Amino acid sequence: MTKQQYDTQKALVDQLVAQVALDQGAIDNAKAYLDWCTIVAPLDGRLEYASSTRGNIVNTTDASGIVVLTQIRPISLLFNLPQQVLAGSTRPLPKGPCPSTRWTRTIRRSSTRAS
Repeated sequence: MTKQQYDTQKALVDQLVAQVALDQGAIDNAKAYLDWCTIVAPLDGRLEYASSTRGNIVNTTDASGIVVLTQIRPISLLFNLPQQVLAGSTRPLPKGPCPSTRWTRTIRRSSTRAS
C-alpha cells in the first residue's frame, strides 16, 4: 500500500467517524425534543379530557389546561353530620366491630376495628 492510499483510507475513516458522531448528535437532539413533548403526571389517577382537542395550541398560561387528572388512590371521604342524625345513620352498621381496610403507601392492611 502506498502512502497516498494510506492517507486516502485514513481520511475516509476519519470522515466516517465524524459522520457517526454527527448522527449521534442528531439522535440526542431528537431525544431532547421528545422529552420536551412528553407530559408526565405528578400522581396516578384518571384522566378526563378538558376543552383542548387535537391540533390546539396549548400554552402554560391557559386556565383550562389540557386534561383534568383525578387522583384515585389514596382517597379520603370526610363528611359532617349533626349530632341528632348520628344515631340514626349508624343503625344500618352491623353489631360489633366494623371491618375496614387501611392503606399505606406501600402495604395494604386489613383491620377489624371500626375507625
